Amino acid sequence: MAHRKALALRGISPERWEDHDGVPGAAAIIRGALASSDDYQALAAMAGGAGGIHRFGPAMSSVILAACQPHRFTVADSRALTTLRRLGLMSPGPAAFRLDDWLPYLSACRTLARTCGLSLRQLDRALWVGAADPL
Repeated sequence: MAHRKALALRGISPERWEDHDGVPGAAAIIRGALASSDDYQALAAMAGGAGGIHRFGPAMSSVILAACQPHRFTVADSRALTTLRRLGLMSPGPAAFRLDDWLPYLSACRTLARTCGLSLRQLDRALWVGAADPL
């Protein structure tokens, strides 16, 4: 989506990429997130709020994690979340992906990918398509 791409690019624009006045820039935040052994912290470090990357939420932050460490992370997608909830692999909740959904979502995706013999990326694509199926 063009508008989401534009917002994400603002978060990593040249003036936000490098550290300024002791405030970590996007590059340092991404490096720290990728170095974290804590899956929640890896996402939370980038996902907006104080100290995060400007205009990044869970979805965009997870895209960076999944692109850099595809065997460990997948994309935090609200459509895939809907499918996991329909399958009973996650508890009911709002349609929008929240930071608190990350660990149960990631755990469910890892388990399902392993069970099905798929990569995390293959699984998230299948879950995304599954959300379009009528109940």
